[in-house]
Amino acid sequence: MTEKLILASGSPRRREILTMAGYRFTVLSPDADESAPGLSPAELVQELSRRKAAAATAVAGSGYVILAADTVVALDEKILGKPKNAAHAAEMLSMLSGRTHTVYTGFTICGEAPAGKYRMQNLLHDTLSHEDKDITTSFEANCGNPPAGKYPSITHAVAAQVTMRDITKEEINAYVATGSPLDKAGAYGIQESAGMFVQSIKGDYYSIMGLPICPISVTLRDTFGIVPVL
Repeated sequence: MTEKLILASGSPRRREILTMAGYRFTVLSPDADESAPGLSPAELVQELSRRKAAAATAVAGSGYVILAADTVVALDEKILGKPKNAAHAAEMLSMLSGRTHTVYTGFTICGEAPAGKYRMQNLLHDTLSHEDKDITTSFEANCGNPPAGKYPSITHAVAAQVTMRDITKEEINAYVATGSPLDKAGAYGIQESAGMFVQSIKGDYYSIMGLPICPISVTLRDTFGIVPVL
């Protein structure tokens, strides 16, 4: 692997966002255990992003910066992951029709940071603020310079609210028939034809797509010394 930054995800949408932002990176997508019962949506996406980052680190070794993410949709705090099949996807979309749900994306960035760079700027704190007390920034190493032999690991969750218009059964069936919902949390992709179902959003659009690039870019810059090539 020639690039210092590694995206620990097989998601084409996350690759697209990171590429669009101007980053040079390598993709690595090792398997990670995604069973974590009893967690809230925000806790779940943070925990799974940590596991994905740890799995990628175990494969890549030292000398890299790992970026991992996980996304879920929650309706009344009930987590909607990826649908099991077409019928399940149609059921999910029917549940979301005419209602407001929350999309949670958790990300973990960990790895080697330049000396003196392990800090958080006010801009990052401003970016990460959220009314929901369950949305927190977790530092898995001390702020400031990490102890000898330790690398910083930063985990955070971003929440955005999405309101769907009423979706007809015919529209649901037509969208499900494309096969597109089957690999997406909540059975839809806002950047695809399902975007026509979205009446409004409140929050970070890119977090709904699966990678909140604003807080990620600040973390990469201020903690790990990685900037895009624009």
